[in-house]
Amino acid sequence: MKKSKKVYRFALYGLSSSGKTCLLASLAMPRYPHALGYTCIWRAMEVSMPKHEVNKQNHYLIKLRRSKEWMTQAIENLYALQLPAPNPSNDEQFIFEYDFTASTHQTFRVELTDYSGELINPKISRDRLAKDMRNQIMEMDGIVVLAEAPFRDKWLHFQNEKDCDDHSYTDLYPLRQAFSLLRCENQTCAALDVPIALVFTKWDRYSDIDYLTHATEQRKLEEFMTASQPPPHKGLQDVLHYSVTEGNFKVFPVSALGACECIAVEQGKIERPKQVNPLNAFGLEDAFIWIAQRRDAIDLQNYQEQSHSVIFPRCKETGLDLLNRFPKASKEAKEIKTLLQACEKAKYSRILYTVFGLIVFWLVAETSLDLKSYQQHLVAANNEHATHQELDRAEKWLTSYIAAPYYRHLISHAFLSHSEAEKLLTDLQNHRETFLWGPVEEALAVNLSAALSPAQAYLKYYPYGQHAKAAHDIKLRSEIQTAQRKYEETLRKIAFVVQKNLQNSIQLSELLEVLRELPQQPEAETDSLRQERIALEQHVSDQLTYLKDQQDWKQFLLQIDHIMQSGNFLAAGQMLSLRPPNKRLNSLKETFKTIVMQRFEKQVNLALTDKKLLEQVSEYLKAYAQLPGDLKTPVHQSKVADWQHQLSERQDEIWYEAARTHLDIKHINQYLQKAPLKTMKKEIHDYKVYLESTSGIMLNQLHLKFAQIHWEHINDKDNIVTLLLNAREVIKSNKVNAEAHTSTDVIGISPDFSAKPSDILTIEIQVVNKDLFFDDDYGHVKAEIPLSELAEATNGYKLSLRTDKGVKTGTAFIEIENYPQEPVLPVWHK
Repeated sequence: MKKSKKVYRFALYGLSSSGKTCLLASLAMPRYPHALGYTCIWRAMEVSMPKHEVNKQNHYLIKLRRSKEWMTQAIENLYALQLPAPNPSNDEQFIFEYDFTASTHQTFRVELTDYSGELINPKISRDRLAKDMRNQIMEMDGIVVLAEAPFRDKWLHFQNEKDCDDHSYTDLYPLRQAFSLLRCENQTCAALDVPIALVFTKWDRYSDIDYLTHATEQRKLEEFMTASQPPPHKGLQDVLHYSVTEGNFKVFPVSALGACECIAVEQGKIERPKQVNPLNAFGLEDAFIWIAQRRDAIDLQNYQEQSHSVIFPRCKETGLDLLNRFPKASKEAKEIKTLLQACEKAKYSRILYTVFGLIVFWLVAETSLDLKSYQQHLVAANNEHATHQELDRAEKWLTSYIAAPYYRHLISHAFLSHSEAEKLLTDLQNHRETFLWGPVEEALAVNLSAALSPAQAYLKYYPYGQHAKAAHDIKLRSEIQTAQRKYEETLRKIAFVVQKNLQNSIQLSELLEVLRELPQQPEAETDSLRQERIALEQHVSDQLTYLKDQQDWKQFLLQIDHIMQSGNFLAAGQMLSLRPPNKRLNSLKETFKTIVMQRFEKQVNLALTDKKLLEQVSEYLKAYAQLPGDLKTPVHQSKVADWQHQLSERQDEIWYEAARTHLDIKHINQYLQKAPLKTMKKEIHDYKVYLESTSGIMLNQLHLKFAQIHWEHINDKDNIVTLLLNAREVIKSNKVNAEAHTSTDVIGISPDFSAKPSDILTIEIQVVNKDLFFDDDYGHVKAEIPLSELAEATNGYKLSLRTDKGVKTGTAFIEIENYPQEPVLPVWHK
């Protein structure tokens, strides 16, 4: 089956109640098969409503969406055995697409546009209606006009009341009037070359349809139209028949729903099909397939008539489009292929004639130009006063004429043969060569530079002339001379820039690179220029080395200064020692020695006054010994040793003063361990022995000495003095005289006893004078005293004697004998 890509556009016209809605809906519903094998499928495309501005394309989509909704509702009404709603009585058109398949193995896609609303729209004038219909038909491939058939036994009754039993045929007049206006709307009243089908709908009213023989129903329709008393449809048929060209009109009997029955409803009586699923339709596809086939026939006829007059691309495009509409083996397809071949031949014929015409035109034009050029250049060649430009043009033209291929200048050889052109060219070249070389010889007499320009002019026109070698030599020597001058000037400029930037290492490096790339033309460098370039390179290189050395030295000085500022003179000295020696370095080393000694002296003086710096400065002085030998002198070494000794003495003194101040074993040991000189070692050692002998060990053979009593206001003789040690009487004297403000001799010494320095001794002293009747109390005292404290008391430990009433009677002095004696630590001395 051959399926065309073409979409056939049909216009549908019909008045109200013409069965248009039922026809459109039945084309989209299930039906009994057609007797001739015709089929039709409705293409219900999914269309989404545009959301943005309504342009031409969106307006078309809106039409498709509304058409689908209307069709869907009409089908639902028919399935429900209800009357479908009519189309709106305004200028809105519904658009539907169907695929019709004919028994000729062709499928026609038809876009059917319903324009019926315009016929019944009272707002549209007759002129506008005719103009609109004309525009619509110009865009359409065919027209379908609907007219309803009458009831068979009532069609001669003209009644205004409409029901299932009668019908008013006067309704056909507006349709007939519209097509009459359409024909003469273009002023010429010419027949339209468009197929029109007049479809008699509701044919089941008039005929008992023979579904198997369509010819029978077609004959009944013709008899109906040619009856002795023709129906009103005859006028519409005549208008349509004679409004189009021959063969483009046909009438068709159609029953969209099949046999119907009349039923009474609230609005009156209506017809509805006796059977809906499937419909028992008749002739539904015939008119549409016939119009499509007629459109193909019209297009084929137009193609046959115009195929020899249109250009090939359009002829081919139209032919291929038509070829797709017909089956491959059909007579029409073969005829189209023949026409396409004729178009192809016509194309090649046109190309051939065009090429031939161009060749002839080219030969004639070339000959005319050759004749004109020959006459013009011949005059110039024979003219003694011809300019150089005129001779040049003549020579170029003759050279081109001689060198042209064989097919060129075919006619021109009649007045200028090849040999004549060669002879004329040779004479002209000899004349021009003499004309061009003369100025060269004249310029050489002046100087080489002056001869360069005429020599170049000679080579331009005669690169292989008899003086070409001499001209090349002049050109080469002149170029070398010019290059030498430029090279010399370049060296002078570089030397000037070098002298100006002697301290700019970056600029000097760039200039050195430029010098090393010279010369760009080796022949431009003479021996003297080469020596000059080499000397300049060496000068720049030496200066760069000097600048680099200066930069390195400056960087080295910064590093040394930074290290010295941080106080690390040893690292600075090592850097100085590692650097290769030279005069600058030797001077720097001397400066380094002086600075180091100055800083040492300053640090030593500070350390001698601030003991916190002693150890740090001492370490500095010790590091001096690690300096390389060339950074030390005997004088400086002696001075550093002296400073070191001063610091050691000061450290020794500080440690000693700490021990002398605290007088404890901790500070004593610190001096003995850390004091650098240990000048007071003997004194410290003696005191350490004392501390060790009194530090918690038991002391034996101790004696408690009652040294004396210093009396206050007591005057009496033969007083009894008793001393108890730890509640034990150890001293007693019965003959102690008391005299105010005097002191006694030693009262007594106790026996040996043992105790630790930390032991607490309880001492009780009583002084009484026994009388005949009562004793006099001249004072008493009781005290608890550590042994060490009692022993350390200078000139004896003092105890105040008081009576019971608290009156002081005197002072007792107690001493310890055989207790270790505390050494006296003298002031530090060397």
